[in-house]
Amino acid sequence: MKVGLGIVLVPTIIRGRNDHQIGDIIRYAADHISVIRGVNFQPIAFTGAASEDDIKRERITVPDISAAVEEQTGGVVRKSDFYPIPCVLPISELVEAYGGKPQIRFTAHQHCGAATYVFVTDDGLVPINRMIDVDKFFESVEAMSEKLKKGGSLTKYKTLIEGVKALHDSVKQGEQGSAIDFWKLLGKALLLQNFDALREFHWNALFIGTMHFMDRYNYDICRVQRCCIHYATPDGTLIPFCTYNSGPVYREQVWQRWKKSAE
Repeated sequence: MKVGLGIVLVPTIIRGRNDHQIGDIIRYAADHISVIRGVNFQPIAFTGAASEDDIKRERITVPDISAAVEEQTGGVVRKSDFYPIPCVLPISELVEAYGGKPQIRFTAHQHCGAATYVFVTDDGLVPINRMIDVDKFFESVEAMSEKLKKGGSLTKYKTLIEGVKALHDSVKQGEQGSAIDFWKLLGKALLLQNFDALREFHWNALFIGTMHFMDRYNYDICRVQRCCIHYATPDGTLIPFCTYNSGPVYREQVWQRWKKSAE
């Protein structure tokens, strides 16, 4: 906390081994919110030696994880609170349309994983979905982006005024009564492009996510083509994470090519 560094817990979840501890892991993270920024559950990927019986017994999926979160938090964090990773794309497009500078787009395949944010309060965990209508929020952001892309200073400022109202309405329609702090952070980040506000958001919210890396039993070319996590080889080649470790398994080829003798 003193040096401004946070920790993300990344537990591998195996059915029948530790899947009963998912709720406890979230509660542990919440109890240490001053240093833990999030929990990213990773369902086991069978990239090593495993029998068919092991796979049938221990395989667990992203929907299984989100269902376990709901069950083991007593419904405080629901399965329906989770959104696929690329849902944040409209925010990048809005910032780019407003500021005129290219932004990073996280367009991973929707089956790669899902996530949500919760706020740790004196009354317990409050998912962001209770503070805002998430679907309406993204609809408002997309509408702002489309209008801003048309250009013109008058259009820009009119769009901002209309967009602020629409975003404010999405906050008001949330299940939780008070969302003033969230609205302030949102306004700073999106409208003033004050990205310190995003840092402030991450320090006050707990990320809960799950990402399922592939193995040869669930390998999907469409997912590989949209991968946003890569290994870089010494010659600058980028290899999708799941392709490096499973499927064609490029790991051994890369090691063989770039290995050096001990001399």
